[in-house]
Amino acid sequence: MVILSLIFSQTVMLTLVEKNKMSSAMANLEWIDEITVAKTKFDKMSEEEQKGLFPTGILKQDKEAREYTDSYKLVQEAHQNKTMVQL
Repeated sequence: MVILSLIFSQTVMLTLVEKNKMSSAMANLEWIDEITVAKTKFDKMSEEEQKGLFPTGILKQDKEAREYTDSYKLVQEAHQNKTMVQL
């Protein structure tokens, strides 16, 4: 499952504010709020309404795929054992 989430620490926020030349971290958060919309709502919008917006939420879900943390554990074990892993 791929989940798009926006998580910001103070350091990241300050970096974004500097890069975007925004006046404050709050201005940056408000800007992010203006350009993002839930995927379920995004899918119901017309193409014209979608322009300039970015969907957030579950963008792709593959029930057949292995969970990322399970795959990562296999990679760790293969590295420790100096073996190959087939994902």
